[in-house]
Amino acid sequence: MFKFSRQNLFIVIILILTLLGALFGFYTYNQNQKLNSASYAVELALQALQNQDLEKFQKYVDTKLFAENILTEVFEEDDTAQTEETGFWGAVKTLGDSLSNRLTGYIKPELANSLNNQILEYVKKGAFSEKYDITNLYGRTPMLQKIWYDLAGEEFVFKGLTDTVENGEKAHTSFNFYRKDLDFSSSIKINLIKKESGWKVVGVEDLGHTLKQLDTLRIKIINAKNKEILARMENALSVRSIEKSSGVAPNEFGGKRVLLRIEFENTGEEDIQDFHAEVSFMDKDGKALRTVTIKDTDIMSVGDIVEKSWPMAMNPLSANDDIIFKANNTDLVINHYIKAITFTSGEKLELINTQK
Repeated sequence: MFKFSRQNLFIVIILILTLLGALFGFYTYNQNQKLNSASYAVELALQALQNQDLEKFQKYVDTKLFAENILTEVFEEDDTAQTEETGFWGAVKTLGDSLSNRLTGYIKPELANSLNNQILEYVKKGAFSEKYDITNLYGRTPMLQKIWYDLAGEEFVFKGLTDTVENGEKAHTSFNFYRKDLDFSSSIKINLIKKESGWKVVGVEDLGHTLKQLDTLRIKIINAKNKEILARMENALSVRSIEKSSGVAPNEFGGKRVLLRIEFENTGEEDIQDFHAEVSFMDKDGKALRTVTIKDTDIMSVGDIVEKSWPMAMNPLSANDDIIFKANNTDLVINHYIKAITFTSGEKLELINTQK
């Protein structure tokens, strides 16, 4: 059996203490590395957001830079091809061109300040502010709320963050998500920079492009549904003839009027309770002159053929109305678009509005 001498025991103790010291040093070094890492800053920022800890959140997120970056993302035009109908965020990007060229000097700082206040309010209260401000000019709700609602939609699944990559004084990670309602997966890059106080989140990338993708996909799905709805409405109600006639007595102010006459037929299998439609006027060259909305609430039984008429007041200051008033039917192109039909059974067919 091996016996420890005092000298051997002392050496073993020194070796053990040295090993423990090395392990402790390695642990301390790793802990310091973690505490000073960009990934830890992101983790703490998320915790602060969940805990509604504004002071801690601002320690790891530069909200002013973050707000300015969001505006750049949603207003700057990307290099992707334009679609036929891009919805709200496509329109905002188009508007962004003129803002960048003419109004940025005084509008963008105000927008950034309002957006920054919305971020602070959300972190502090855990709810979006309903306060009206300058960002409402670009939608019915404050911009931060609209961005989140349009990004998250109805069925949002957070898929986690990718590993944080540090490159000198800069770092980035990616926020991954899945939109179940649109069957769409994507990610948004989160950028950080290293300041004297440590790592801070300063912005995102691909937010504007992602919002535009989601908007375009949403509209594509709605248009597909509208195609089916429109086919059902056209099978239920057809227009046999449509014309504009003159000779209507002036209104009480002496204004000119014409009469819009349309002959309808219920070609479906159910009685119609009411409907509304739009009628557009163009000249022979295809120039749009005017669009009017018509409604009818008389029950139309299956197989009925009825003629309906609507008087149209002409605006004396409108050159287009003057053209409509004077033109013969052969010089006009009159189109109709059924927008909604309600059947006596209670079922209603209505086109879905693509603008939220």
